[in-house]
Amino acid sequence: MDEEKQNDETNQNKENVKKTAEEVKGETINTFNQVKDTMKNTDFKEEAKNTKGFLLELMSDPIGLISSVAKGERSILKTGLFLMVVTIAINIIESVIRVFRYSGFHFMTFVRDITYPVVYVFLFAVIILLLNKNNKKSLLTILEVILIAYIPTIINNAIGLVTTIVYNSTLSSIVGCLTGAIALVGTVLKYFGTKELFGEEDTSKMIRTFFVVMLIHQIGMFVIGLTNLI
Repeated sequence: MDEEKQNDETNQNKENVKKTAEEVKGETINTFNQVKDTMKNTDFKEEAKNTKGFLLELMSDPIGLISSVAKGERSILKTGLFLMVVTIAINIIESVIRVFRYSGFHFMTFVRDITYPVVYVFLFAVIILLLNKNNKKSLLTILEVILIAYIPTIINNAIGLVTTIVYNSTLSSIVGCLTGAIALVGTVLKYFGTKELFGEEDTSKMIRTFFVVMLIHQIGMFVIGLTNLI
C-alpha cells in the first residue's frame, strides 16, 4: 500500500515537472516572438530620445514605475530592448579595447560579453516565473520588470567603459565607490520588482523569497559560467 502511494507520488511529481517544463517552453516561445516583433518595429533613434524621459521617471518614482509595469498597466519593452542593445554594445567596445591593449582576441570572451546580460536577465525572470505560483505573471511582464532593475548595471557598464578608455588610478578608486552604490540601488530595485511580481505584503516572507530567488540565480549563473558561455 505504501509502495503504491509512493509510486503515485512519483508519477504526480513527474507530471508536475513535465507540466512546468511545457509552461516555461510555451512562455519562452511566446516571449521570443513578441521580442522579435518588437525589435522589428522599434525605431532605435526615436527610442534613444525617449530613454532620457524614461530614466528621469525611474529616478523620480522607481517604485511607481515598477508597480505599473508589474501590473501590466504599461509596457517598457522597447526601451528595455534599446538599453540591452546599449549594454551589449558597451561590452563589445570593451572587448575591442582589450584586444588592442592586452592579450589579443579571444572568441569565447567576445561571446560572453554579448550573452552575459541576456542570460542574466532571462534566468532571473524564469526563476520568478517558476517560483511565483500565487500571483502568476507572463514571462514577458517579468522580463520587463527585471530589465528596469538591470538599468543600474547598465549604468555601471557605461562608467566602466569610460574608466577603461581614460585609465587613471585615482579615478578608478572614486569610480569604484560610485559603482558600488549604484549596484546597491540595483539590488533594491530587484527586491521591489520581485515584491511587486509576487504581490507579497508580508515583508519577512518577501525577504526570504527574495533571498531564495537571488541564491538560485547566483548558483544558476555559476553553473552556466562553467560552460564558458557567460
